[in-house]
Amino acid sequence: MSSQIRHILVVDDNPSIHDDFRKIFVGLAQDSSQLDNAAAELFGSAPNPPKTSYQLDFASQGREALEMVRIALANQQPYSLAFLDVQMPPGWDGIQTMSEIWKIAPDLHIVICTAYSHYSFEEIQNVGLSDQVVVLKTPFDAIEVLQMASVFSEKSQLLNAVMERARKLEESPHRYRFLAEAAPDLLWTAS
Repeated sequence: MSSQIRHILVVDDNPSIHDDFRKIFVGLAQDSSQLDNAAAELFGSAPNPPKTSYQLDFASQGREALEMVRIALANQQPYSLAFLDVQMPPGWDGIQTMSEIWKIAPDLHIVICTAYSHYSFEEIQNVGLSDQVVVLKTPFDAIEVLQMASVFSEKSQLLNAVMERARKLEESPHRYRFLAEAAPDLLWTAS
């Protein structure tokens, strides 16, 4: 059974929120493992589909988050999703953090977590594309967090696959041009 690891960044100035996210995702891994064991006992060993697991990284401030995104990109392990708190004194708030992150990672999906925001939804959407950002009101439910992680990380994975395919298609004409230009020489050599 293969495993897919999706990278998620949690940005919040409150360490207890970091702990909440850890509990949600650790609980997911334990529940999944117990379910797999029970299914194996009931149905025997059958090939399982690839499992998705999540690697969580944590930042307390916006500038720290930006640097972590920069490092993840440099290591070719980009984040598929970031959960950002709106209010993180004394530094950047979540909206400014989102804006700065999108300058270097424009495809990153972001969940804005807030109990109360000084920003309207329209102001939040003005920072970036509306299909890349959602607002999650706190206190949040574990199911909501897991659903967002699943949906956005899958969307990110599919987007990366499409972009890779497009890159390969873009390279194709160059290969064919080379072959077409070299074809007379190849034909002459074959005669």
